[in-house]
Amino acid sequence: MKFSVTKQDLESALRVVHPSLGSADGDITAHYVFRQNGSREDGYRIEVITVSGLVLSSCPVVAQIDNSSENGSCTIEGKRLKTWLANVNDAVLTFVFNEAESVVVATAPKGRQ
Repeated sequence: MKFSVTKQDLESALRVVHPSLGSADGDITAHYVFRQNGSREDGYRIEVITVSGLVLSSCPVVAQIDNSSENGSCTIEGKRLKTWLANVNDAVLTFVFNEAESVVVATAPKGRQ
């Protein structure tokens, strides 16, 4: 799964779902889940999801999907993503999930994480 999104659009979506982001280290509730949904005919979309155990939040992300796979998804730890976003300029950010290695690589014009 590979998608590109502006920093501003990503931060807008994260603000919507942040209230239900958990804080337990190493727990899935402390992660943002990025999920591709839709169909090839209707166009694929990305949504970001958080769940605290009691509350689930979801928000569509304005993104360009560059490499679609049926029902792709990945997670990124909330505090890592927040720290990275605080240190990148306003630009188009690219996220690539390598299923074989279970790794998400986030790339900005001046660096990658």
